[in-house]
Amino acid sequence: MNHLVRISSPALLGLLTLLAGACGDSGASVPLHDRLWLTAVPKTAKDEVSAFLILRASESTQYGFLFKGSLLRGSYDTFHWAPDGDERAKLTTVQDGRVHKIRVETCEPSAGFHYCVQLHGDPQGTVRYQSRKRWGLGRPKAKLLGFDLAGELQALAAEDGELATALAELAAAGVDGAPSTPPAGVAAP
Repeated sequence: MNHLVRISSPALLGLLTLLAGACGDSGASVPLHDRLWLTAVPKTAKDEVSAFLILRASESTQYGFLFKGSLLRGSYDTFHWAPDGDERAKLTTVQDGRVHKIRVETCEPSAGFHYCVQLHGDPQGTVRYQSRKRWGLGRPKAKLLGFDLAGELQALAAEDGELATALAELAAAGVDGAPSTPPAGVAAP
């Protein structure tokens, strides 16, 4: 079986919700795939948010994850994403095969974000997700390689001081799946 994503622990998946960066500009259009989308940036490890990402292996092969929770507790659903015309797609959850017809609408991002989309038909209802320029995710370099979320977070941490600090705090707390050493240039807390 080809594993699409390697996730070391639920805490590392929850760490997606701790990404933060510079203030944003207005709502330029950006592709949904290969990018992290959040409902909000949490202020504490217990704040609950939703996260959404689609990884594109090809135009016809796209998979994604919906996460809802905090750094400490949450749930996720894996799905297959199939574009279905302009601003429409079919989201099929892998666990139960349920098909959700999605309509994507751009919106004005809040301060601190660069992009905003509203997903109508999301399994959680209509959800407003936002992203930042630096939250683009790399794609596997070979067709059979899985997406390395831990490696992507480390690469983002090299450019994002707040993420680097969060990774260092997880490592210091001994959270399973967190890097054992802080990212380069970040002192352990």
